[in-house]
Amino acid sequence: PSCSDGILNQGEADVDCGGPCAPGKTCEIGQHCNVSTDCTSGTCNSSNQCDGPSCTDGILNQGEADVDCGGPCTPIRTCEIGQHCNVSTDCTSGICNSTNQCDGPSCSDGILNQGEADIDCGGPCAPGKTCEIGQHCNVSTDCTGGICNSTNQCDGMCCL
Repeated sequence: PSCSDGILNQGEADVDCGGPCAPGKTCEIGQHCNVSTDCTSGTCNSSNQCDGPSCTDGILNQGEADVDCGGPCTPIRTCEIGQHCNVSTDCTSGICNSTNQCDGPSCSDGILNQGEADIDCGGPCAPGKTCEIGQHCNVSTDCTGGICNSTNQCDGMCCL
C-alpha cells in the first residue's frame, strides 16, 4: 500500500489522499474526507466531502475580514462588534474603528446614528455633546446655545 497506488487503503480518506497521505497528498473538492486537514481547501463539510471556501466554513479564507464575515461575505454575513474588519461595510454596525475592529455607534464615530440630531451631537449625545449653530436639531436641548429654531437648526439668536 502507498499514497500513489490508486487504491483506497491504509486509512486514506479517499483514493491516495488524506489520512496518512496528508499533508503531502490532500484531497480535492468533491473527494471524501474525515477531517478538514484531509482537504486541500481545508474544508471538510458535514457530508464528509472536501468543499471549497465559503462564508460558512468556519475558516478565515477567501479575503474575509474575520472568520466567515466581511469581505466577499458582505452583505450576506457582516461582522459583529469586536470582530476584525477592513472597511466599515464589513461591519453590521457600519463602523470599523482605527484598530480594524467592528465597533458600536458612539458620539464620536463621525456617523449620524443612534438618534443623534446631527453627526455626533444632540439626542443621546447631549448634554455632553450639543450641536453648534447651523447644525440640525430636534429640540432646544440639542443645541449648545439652547435654541432650536423653526427650521430645526441650532440658532444663536434668541430675541429680536
